[in-house]
Amino acid sequence: MLMTTFLAAMETALSTIEATSVITLRMQILLQGGKAAEAEVELMVTEKMMAFTQAASDIAGGASHAEVSANFRSAIRANYHRLSTAKPNRTI
Repeated sequence: MLMTTFLAAMETALSTIEATSVITLRMQILLQGGKAAEAEVELMVTEKMMAFTQAASDIAGGASHAEVSANFRSAIRANYHRLSTAKPNRTI
């Protein structure tokens, strides 16, 4: 039980660290303004709604904390990769 709680806490901490990097990269795009910023905001809101729906569905289906967290971390990593490899001042 203690190990499960510890692993859940570590998963949450790692997600927080990774999400902070994504927030920083997104803010850089948003601060530039323009079409790229508008597209990023639209994508961000859509992703949040989809993530909430998926998490609610997973939880209702009996998924564990680890499974739900793994899905979130996967999405966070994908966003980090997309944002960190994007060209500056890109147009979406």
